[in-house]
Amino acid sequence: MIKNNKGSGLTWAVMIVMILLLIIGASLTFAYSSYNRSIDNRNQLQCDLYAKSALDSLIKAIGDNETDLIPKSSAFEDNIYPEISLPNAKGEVSQAVIHIVDKEQEKDNDKKIIPLIYIEITYEYNDRTSNVQAVMQKIGGIWKVINYDGGEAA
Repeated sequence: MIKNNKGSGLTWAVMIVMILLLIIGASLTFAYSSYNRSIDNRNQLQCDLYAKSALDSLIKAIGDNETDLIPKSSAFEDNIYPEISLPNAKGEVSQAVIHIVDKEQEKDNDKKIIPLIYIEITYEYNDRTSNVQAVMQKIGGIWKVINYDGGEAA
């Protein structure tokens, strides 16, 4: 600070206050953006968990041989189940598709037809969407999961 110049102390004080305000403003902006990102990540995680829960309940129902859920034909239009709901869930299942396919498997020149069930669930929660899929195969008369893929944002 220069001595004997009128107002130089005031100029320095104003400049320091402005720099402090700039630092505080930048810190608050960073905190706000981090908070919003945290909320977005939490909403996506919750959407993924609800979708997995809906898929797990369908897998359990099919594993328990609830025949009304197992499609009779492989016609895609007949196998959409929009009425699936979870207790205490905030979002909704926007689409649940169960599709049965007969897959040929050749082993030692012996062709065998293996029925597979493809399940896909799309779940919506707080403007977030999550897709989960599973493939089930009948092993020993019981439907078992052979592939489980889920929790990715759509």
